[in-house]
Amino acid sequence: MLVAMVYMSSAAYASGDLTKIFRATDSNGVACGDPSGAAKDYPYSYFFNPTSGDLSNRYCVKECPFFSNGAITTIDCYGQASCTYALTITSSGTYSVNPSSTSQIIGYETSSVINRICIPSSTVFSGVFSTYVSVFSSELSQGDLNSFITDL
Repeated sequence: MLVAMVYMSSAAYASGDLTKIFRATDSNGVACGDPSGAAKDYPYSYFFNPTSGDLSNRYCVKECPFFSNGAITTIDCYGQASCTYALTITSSGTYSVNPSSTSQIIGYETSSVINRICIPSSTVFSGVFSTYVSVFSSELSQGDLNSFITDL
């Protein structure tokens, strides 16, 4: 077993690329920002619909979107003909719909983490989670959970 482990480790070290471990990927598994890869000019991974809970929906983008002069910056996505926003979450946490867009991309303010991933700002988090918190708190206030625990 020890000989097999040493052989596999040396083969992986000789033919592998350890930098790919630290690179984010898009929905198709393309490594974002890999200097020898197809998406070398797109170093960031952007979750195009973080409200769905499915974090596998992401694109490689050139830069993380942010607010400039009251509007969210557009994104340039790798492998996509158009990256227009269907919905934009404004800096105040309200929603703005783009009726002419057919995409599922939600535009929101982000910040870069470890120069690899665009994560939503605190405004987006509080707006998205406020709906879940209000539903959960209303359920608690109705006493359904309390009576369920008492019944158990």
